[in-house]
Formats: sequence, structure tokens, C-alpha cells
Amino acid sequence: MREYSFRQTSIYKKAFKQAMEIFELSKSFPKEEVYSLTDQIRRSSRSVCVNYAEGHRKRRYPAHFISKLSDCDMENTETLVWLDFANSCAYLRGETYAYHLELNPNSALDFIRMNIWQNSWHCSEILSRKCSLSYSEDIKLRTMTNMKTDFHIVHF
Repeated sequence: MREYSFRQTSIYKKAFKQAMEIFELSKSFPKEEVYSLTDQIRRSSRSVCVNYAEGHRKRRYPAHFISKLSDCDMENTETLVWLDFANSCAYLRGETYAYHLELNPNSALDFIRMNIWQNSWHCSEILSRKCSLSYSEDIKLRTMTNMKTDFHIVHF
């Protein structure tokens, strides 16, 4: 039986696509931005993919898995901030900026919804501690059912 690969997930595909597009896009940034904006946006966009792959590999350990998803979210948010800077500095056209905001896998809750079987109470407990979900978000997470995901996790 072939192992389920992180490369098959929609999050990885979306994040990888964005990282590669940001790499191509950032080639046109001014030379004075090489060690700040260009370097940082490339690193943060790539880091989403790397942290996701690492978390996927250790998904049978919920605390590690959730920690890596949280890292994905942090790096993803950093990428959004660098996109904001690139837009404000007029290095991006409006439609390019809008496209990347749409392409970006946005929030920790989106990562969670797309990646964890929602009926796993134990994972919900870990999520509420590690990701500091509000009470209402935690209840929403626990009560969601029949959510289609493309990620497999060991149930407890």
C-alpha cells in the first residue's frame, strides 16, 4: 500500500504554488530589497510548505502535528504581511496582490478545518490549548461534522 503523501493535499499544493509564484514575482523587486522584502517573503512562503510537510510526517503525534500547523499559520501570516508591504511599495499591481491574497491559505482555523477530522475530541482539546481558540471557535470546531478533508490523522 502506497503511503499517503503530503504532496497530495490541497494545502500543500496551494502553498507550493504560491511560494513558486512569489519566487518568480520577487525577481522583479528592486535590488535594494534583496536582503529585506525579497528574502523574507521567499523564506516565509516556502516555510509554510516545509512546516506542513514536517507536521504531516509526525501527524500521529497530535501535539507535534498541531505545533507544526501553528507554525504554518505564523509563516502564512508573515507572507501576507510581506505581500502588504510589496503592494504598499507599488512592487505589485492591484490584481496581482488580490490574486495572491486569494491564493493564500489564510487562517489557522482554515488549516485546522482542512486537515483534521472534526470528530476527534482529543485533537480539539490540543487545538484549544495550542492555538488559543476562543470558546466559540472551539465549540464550532467540536460541532462541525461531515467535513471533507484531504488529510489523514490517527484517531484517538
